[in-house]
Amino acid sequence: MTRPLLRTERGLPPHFAGRVDELDHLKQRLAMVVETGDASDGLALVTGVPGVGKTALARVFAGSCGAAAIVGGPSELDSAFHLFLNIGKAIGRETGFKRIADVDPRPVGGNVGIGFASMLRQSKAEGLWDGKDGKALVLVIDELQTLEQQQAKLLRDLHQGLHECPILVVGVGLQHTRSVLSRHGVSRVSRGIQLGPLRREDTREAIAEGLAALDREAPDHVVERLAQASHDFPQHVNCYLSAALDMVDNERGWAARGVLARVVAKGDASRGAYYDTRLETMPDGYDRVLPVIEHMRKHNSPILSKRAAIDAVDDAGMDGKSAVEDAIAHGVLTHGKRGDVSFGIPSFHKHMAALLAAR
Repeated sequence: MTRPLLRTERGLPPHFAGRVDELDHLKQRLAMVVETGDASDGLALVTGVPGVGKTALARVFAGSCGAAAIVGGPSELDSAFHLFLNIGKAIGRETGFKRIADVDPRPVGGNVGIGFASMLRQSKAEGLWDGKDGKALVLVIDELQTLEQQQAKLLRDLHQGLHECPILVVGVGLQHTRSVLSRHGVSRVSRGIQLGPLRREDTREAIAEGLAALDREAPDHVVERLAQASHDFPQHVNCYLSAALDMVDNERGWAARGVLARVVAKGDASRGAYYDTRLETMPDGYDRVLPVIEHMRKHNSPILSKRAAIDAVDDAGMDGKSAVEDAIAHGVLTHGKRGDVSFGIPSFHKHMAALLAAR
């Protein structure tokens, strides 16, 4: 038999569970654009730490919302000419959009946004968005924290919504994406959706249905044990699904002696590797973050104000502000809605405490 395949953590999970409120929010944003014809509310932002399920949420929305969709990264914004043609192709009006683009004056070698909004307004004036088969468009820009200055002009045109077309831009990025957008002149972006862990019932569903899709269907007590081990974090769910796929055979399944313990142990190891990866992607991550966990342990609290975290690193003889900002940008620290910081997941906090004890 062909072995079932499990995508990496960046791919869609075998079963997408939960995020009902977040999907409803995006659907309401799209409905507003369609009903009013006004896209001036700007882009819909989805942010969170690496592995929390941002990309999956955006892709599921784009595939289920009923609108035409383009899903890509900031490179979609490299050329106004090519993006305009791609939009026309996506909504089934490629010929009309090409006719408009061919008469639009643009510099030799392409452009970085000149005439883009006016071309879109022309497409609207010519009725290319109308008719019984007319569609709105969802444009998903993933990894938005990597936006470059030359791409920002197009994004500003789309964000301002003066093009008059039913286009909803969904921006997906890490926690510091709003500050990146601000540096590039994309202003007044709403806080949008800030993803956190799943609800426990959604974690159970993701694991139970995911295992079934991988031909590793499990009894309730196994699902509950893996849900607990995952701490309701989507990337961790993938760790335990991957471990089950590798260690549970089709003949004896979960009845095999010690199989659940082995799956949990392997999933735990993958979960720890995720935390180490987050630290390693941050320059001098271990040294610059250990003062934060030390301060948390000293005050018996998993949460600190951002100011207290900065002071803890400063007191250790390093630049606290840059360290904390880097930790947030690399998903080591989670920035709370009230300005506090934490390691986001209880097991990440324990992992850091263990590193501190080892030092």
